[in-house]
Parts: sequence; structure tokens; C-alpha cells
Amino acid sequence: MEKEIEVKILEFFAELKSGQSRLDERVEQILIQVKKTNGRVNELEEWQEQMDLKQAEKAGAGAVKADAKNKRWEVCKMVISATVGGIVAIIFGFFKKG
Repeated sequence: MEKEIEVKILEFFAELKSGQSRLDERVEQILIQVKKTNGRVNELEEWQEQMDLKQAEKAGAGAVKADAKNKRWEVCKMVISATVGGIVAIIFGFFKKG
């Protein structure tokens, strides 16, 4: 009787050990997959960061270009106004003397 109980206990522990081995293998597979997934996520995050930086650079460059264009236009308007004003002054001065 004691021998049967001892055999059943040993069978139980052997089965438990076998189940634990299968769980360890499965956990190892999951760990490998998680590492792969984390690597992919890191790559995607780096790629997204680069895209965001490029977009910010484009937006910044566009803002600088627009600002420079607006300043050039302001300077051109002042030069045109001064030129027209000078021409008008010359014309009026020419006709006033004559």
C-alpha cells in the first residue's frame, strides 16, 4: 500500500516536472517573440521620430522662406514707393521751374 502511494507521488511529481518543462519552453518562446516585437516597435518609433523631425524641418524651413519672402516684398514696396515718390518730385520740380 505504501509502495503504491509512493509510486503515485513519484508519477505526480514526474508529470508536474514535465508540465513545468513545457511551460518553461513556452515562456522562452514568448520571451523571444516579445524581444522581436520590441525591436520592431523601437525601429518604428525611431522612424516616426525621424519623420517628425523632417516634417518639423520642412515646416520650419517653409516658415523661414515665407518670412523672408514677406520681408523681401516689404523692402520692394518701400523701394517702389521711394522711386515713385522721387519720380513725382522730379516731375513736379521740373514743371515748377519751367
